[in-house]
Amino acid sequence: LSNPNYCNTNIDPGTPNVLSASNGTLTNGSGNDSYANSNACYWRIEPKNASGVWVDVTEFALERGDELSIYAHDHKFIQGVKFTDRIARYTIDNPPTGMVSTDKEKIYIMFRSDNDLNNKGWTLKWGTDVSISEQVSGISSLSIYPNPANDFVTIDFITEENVSHVNAIITDYTGRKINSFDLNQSSQRVDVSQLAKGIYVLTLTTNKGKINKKFVVQ
Repeated sequence: LSNPNYCNTNIDPGTPNVLSASNGTLTNGSGNDSYANSNACYWRIEPKNASGVWVDVTEFALERGDELSIYAHDHKFIQGVKFTDRIARYTIDNPPTGMVSTDKEKIYIMFRSDNDLNNKGWTLKWGTDVSISEQVSGISSLSIYPNPANDFVTIDFITEENVSHVNAIITDYTGRKINSFDLNQSSQRVDVSQLAKGIYVLTLTTNKGKINKKFVVQ
Protein backbone atom coordinates (compact mmCIF):
# COMPACT_ATOMS: atom_id res chain seq x y z
CA LEU A 1 0.00 0.00 0.00
CA SER A 2 1.01 3.61 -0.44
CA ASN A 3 -0.20 6.39 1.82
CA PRO A 4 -0.68 9.55 -0.28
CA ASN A 5 -0.76 11.72 2.86
CA TYR A 6 2.53 10.55 4.32
CA CYS A 7 4.00 14.01 3.95
CA ASN A 8 1.58 15.62 6.37
CA THR A 9 4.32 17.90 7.70
CA ASN A 10 5.06 19.30 4.26
CA ILE A 11 4.15 22.96 4.66
CA ASP A 12 5.37 25.52 2.15
CA PRO A 13 9.12 24.82 1.83
CA GLY A 14 9.74 28.37 3.00
CA THR A 15 8.34 27.46 6.43
CA PRO A 16 9.25 23.82 7.19
CA ASN A 17 7.90 22.00 10.20
CA VAL A 18 9.99 23.09 13.21
CA LEU A 19 11.11 20.66 15.93
CA SER A 20 12.51 22.39 19.01
CA ALA A 21 13.02 19.52 21.48
CA SER A 22 16.61 18.85 22.57
CA ASN A 23 16.33 15.27 21.30
CA GLY A 24 13.79 13.09 19.57
CA THR A 25 12.85 10.70 16.79
CA LEU A 26 11.60 11.62 13.33
CA THR A 27 10.18 9.42 10.55
CA ASN A 28 9.03 10.08 7.00
CA GLY A 29 5.47 9.74 8.33
CA SER A 30 4.00 6.89 6.27
CA GLY A 31 3.67 4.50 9.21
CA ASN A 32 3.28 0.91 8.02
CA ASP A 33 2.59 2.07 4.47
CA SER A 34 5.11 2.96 1.81
CA TYR A 35 5.72 6.64 1.13
CA ALA A 36 4.04 8.25 -1.88
CA ASN A 37 5.53 9.33 -5.22
CA SER A 38 6.56 12.80 -6.36
CA ASN A 39 6.59 14.51 -2.99
CA ALA A 40 8.98 16.56 -0.90
CA CYS A 41 9.09 17.05 2.87
CA TYR A 42 11.08 19.55 4.91
CA TRP A 43 11.77 19.73 8.62
CA ARG A 44 13.87 22.20 10.60
CA ILE A 45 15.36 20.84 13.83
CA GLU A 46 16.14 23.77 16.11
CA PRO A 47 16.78 22.68 19.73
CA LYS A 48 16.79 25.54 22.22
CA ASN A 49 20.17 26.63 23.63
CA ALA A 50 22.06 24.01 21.60
CA SER A 51 25.73 24.41 20.73
CA GLY A 52 25.37 21.82 17.98
CA VAL A 53 23.16 18.99 16.73
CA TRP A 54 23.76 15.35 15.81
CA VAL A 55 21.63 13.09 13.62
CA ASP A 56 21.66 9.30 13.45
CA VAL A 57 19.57 7.55 10.75
CA THR A 58 18.62 4.23 12.34
CA GLU A 59 16.24 2.81 9.69
CA PHE A 60 16.57 3.37 5.97
CA ALA A 61 14.61 1.89 3.04
CA LEU A 62 14.44 4.04 -0.10
CA GLU A 63 14.15 3.23 -3.79
CA ARG A 64 16.31 4.52 -6.62
CA GLY A 65 15.64 8.15 -7.38
CA ASP A 66 14.61 9.02 -3.80
CA GLU A 67 16.85 10.84 -1.31
CA LEU A 68 17.17 11.96 2.30
CA SER A 69 19.46 14.97 2.77
CA ILE A 70 20.66 16.82 5.86
CA TYR A 71 21.75 20.45 5.81
CA ALA A 72 23.49 22.47 8.54
CA HIS A 73 22.48 26.11 8.37
CA ASP A 74 21.38 28.90 10.72
CA HIS A 75 18.86 30.43 8.29
CA LYS A 76 15.16 30.32 9.22
CA PHE A 77 13.96 29.61 5.67
CA ILE A 78 14.75 26.68 3.44
CA GLN A 79 15.45 29.04 0.53
CA GLY A 80 18.48 30.31 2.40
CA VAL A 81 20.09 26.88 2.55
CA LYS A 82 22.89 26.34 0.03
CA PHE A 83 24.22 23.22 -1.61
CA THR A 84 27.46 23.70 0.33
CA ASP A 85 25.49 23.44 3.61
CA ARG A 86 24.68 19.79 2.98
CA ILE A 87 26.42 17.46 5.43
CA ALA A 88 24.80 14.19 4.28
CA ARG A 89 22.89 12.85 1.28
CA TYR A 90 21.51 9.32 1.56
CA THR A 91 20.26 7.26 -1.38
CA ILE A 92 19.88 3.59 -2.23
CA ASP A 93 23.50 3.70 -3.46
CA ASN A 94 24.76 5.75 -0.51
CA PRO A 95 22.96 4.53 2.64
CA PRO A 96 23.71 5.93 6.13
CA THR A 97 26.82 4.52 7.81
CA GLY A 98 26.78 6.40 11.11
CA MET A 99 26.06 9.61 12.90
CA VAL A 100 26.63 13.08 11.47
CA SER A 101 26.96 16.23 13.55
CA THR A 102 27.41 19.97 13.21
CA ASP A 103 28.19 22.92 15.45
CA LYS A 104 25.35 24.88 13.82
CA GLU A 105 22.26 25.61 15.90
CA LYS A 106 19.82 24.37 13.23
CA ILE A 107 19.64 21.55 10.73
CA TYR A 108 17.23 20.92 7.86
CA ILE A 109 15.97 17.49 6.86
CA MET A 110 14.83 17.17 3.25
CA PHE A 111 13.13 14.03 1.90
CA ARG A 112 12.19 13.69 -1.76
CA SER A 113 10.64 10.86 -3.74
CA ASP A 114 10.42 10.56 -7.53
CA ASN A 115 7.46 9.33 -9.60
CA ASP A 116 8.54 5.68 -9.70
CA LEU A 117 8.96 2.97 -7.05
CA ASN A 118 8.57 3.66 -3.33
CA ASN A 119 9.49 1.94 -0.06
CA LYS A 120 8.99 2.11 3.72
CA GLY A 121 11.13 5.20 4.31
CA TRP A 122 13.38 6.07 7.22
CA THR A 123 13.71 6.81 10.93
CA LEU A 124 16.26 9.14 12.48
CA LYS A 125 17.18 10.28 15.96
CA TRP A 126 18.58 13.69 16.84
CA GLY A 127 20.14 15.27 19.89
CA THR A 128 22.09 18.27 21.03
CA ASP A 129 25.79 18.73 21.36
CA VAL A 130 27.51 18.31 24.71
CA SER A 131 29.48 21.22 26.13
CA ILE A 132 32.08 21.39 28.87
CA SER A 133 30.47 21.32 32.29
CA GLU A 134 30.55 24.53 34.28
CA GLN A 135 30.84 22.70 37.58
CA VAL A 136 33.81 23.16 39.87
CA SER A 137 35.90 20.16 38.92
CA GLY A 138 39.39 20.55 40.36
CA ILE A 139 40.70 20.56 36.79
CA SER A 140 41.84 23.88 35.39
CA SER A 141 42.57 22.69 31.84
CA LEU A 142 41.37 19.75 29.74
CA SER A 143 41.99 18.86 26.10
CA ILE A 144 41.49 15.72 24.03
CA TYR A 145 43.12 15.23 20.63
CA PRO A 146 43.03 14.46 17.79
CA ASN A 147 39.36 15.28 17.58
CA PRO A 148 37.90 13.70 15.48
CA ALA A 149 39.95 10.57 16.18
CA ASN A 150 40.45 7.19 14.52
CA ASP A 151 42.62 4.93 16.68
CA PHE A 152 43.89 6.82 19.74
CA VAL A 153 43.19 10.02 21.65
CA THR A 154 45.48 11.83 24.04
CA ILE A 155 43.97 13.31 27.19
CA ASP A 156 45.87 16.29 28.59
CA PHE A 157 44.76 17.94 31.83
CA ILE A 158 46.02 20.12 34.65
CA THR A 159 44.69 19.66 38.18
CA GLU A 160 44.31 22.26 40.87
CA GLU A 161 45.80 21.97 44.35
CA ASN A 162 44.62 19.21 46.67
CA VAL A 163 43.43 16.95 43.84
CA SER A 164 44.84 13.48 44.41
CA HIS A 165 42.76 11.23 42.16
CA VAL A 166 41.29 11.58 38.65
CA ASN A 167 38.88 9.03 37.19
CA ALA A 168 37.81 9.01 33.52
CA ILE A 169 34.56 7.66 32.09
CA ILE A 170 33.71 7.48 28.38
CA THR A 171 30.01 7.37 27.47
CA ASP A 172 28.26 7.35 24.10
CA TYR A 173 25.69 9.94 23.04
CA THR A 174 22.86 7.98 24.71
CA GLY A 175 24.67 8.06 28.07
CA ARG A 176 25.74 4.39 28.02
CA LYS A 177 29.08 3.85 29.77
CA ILE A 178 31.73 2.48 27.41
CA ASN A 179 34.86 2.55 29.54
CA SER A 180 36.15 3.67 32.96
CA PHE A 181 39.75 4.09 34.05
CA ASP A 182 42.03 6.11 36.31
CA LEU A 183 44.33 8.80 34.94
CA ASN A 184 47.69 8.46 36.63
CA GLN A 185 49.53 11.14 34.66
CA SER A 186 48.65 14.52 33.21
CA SER A 187 48.93 13.27 29.62
CA GLN A 188 47.59 9.84 28.78
CA ARG A 189 46.98 8.02 25.48
CA VAL A 190 43.75 6.03 25.17
CA ASP A 191 42.84 3.42 22.55
CA VAL A 192 39.50 4.19 20.85
CA SER A 193 39.97 1.95 17.81
CA GLN A 194 37.22 -0.44 18.93
CA LEU A 195 34.60 2.30 19.30
CA ALA A 196 31.93 2.71 16.64
CA LYS A 197 31.85 5.95 14.69
CA GLY A 198 29.97 8.63 16.59
CA ILE A 199 29.97 11.21 19.36
CA TYR A 200 31.33 10.37 22.81
CA VAL A 201 31.70 12.21 26.09
CA LEU A 202 34.77 12.05 28.31
CA THR A 203 33.99 12.79 31.96
CA LEU A 204 36.81 13.42 34.45
CA THR A 205 35.84 13.14 38.12
CA THR A 206 37.89 14.35 41.08
CA ASN A 207 37.22 14.89 44.78
CA LYS A 208 36.10 18.44 43.84
CA GLY A 209 33.64 17.66 41.04
CA LYS A 210 33.57 16.67 37.39
CA ILE A 211 34.08 18.09 33.91
CA ASN A 212 32.87 16.84 30.51
CA LYS A 213 34.43 17.04 27.06
CA LYS A 214 32.96 15.85 23.78
CA PHE A 215 35.00 13.98 21.15
CA VAL A 216 34.21 12.24 17.88
CA VAL A 217 35.37 8.90 16.52
CA GLN A 218 35.28 8.70 12.75
